[in-house]
Amino acid sequence: MRKLISALAFAAALSLPGVASAAGELAAAEAALKRGDYATVVQLLQVAGEAGNTIAAETLGDMLWYGESIYGPDVHRDPAAATEWFRRAARQGSAYARYMLAEIDQEASQARTTSTVVAAQPTR
Repeated sequence: MRKLISALAFAAALSLPGVASAAGELAAAEAALKRGDYATVVQLLQVAGEAGNTIAAETLGDMLWYGESIYGPDVHRDPAAATEWFRRAARQGSAYARYMLAEIDQEASQARTTSTVVAAQPTR
């Protein structure tokens, strides 16, 4: 499902005004996505994201957040990098990126609470 969402995001990005500088990378990334060449997708999205393309930043954040579990062994999960790409997209107005940042924050908060509770339990 997430792969389908990524493909749809690419198609939407190509039709938006103001993406001409990254359109070549996005088109190539979409073709690589269809081939299942996720390592190439990540490389091309980095170029487009660094050029300021919001869709590329969102999609790259997504790929790096979920990593191997969805995109296979060529895309390593990197929560710190994913968070940075989501921040870039959020600064450009992406509602999806803001949502993902809230989810990441909530997940981190729950992890801190759980570790505090576990640490506070007496050992036997």
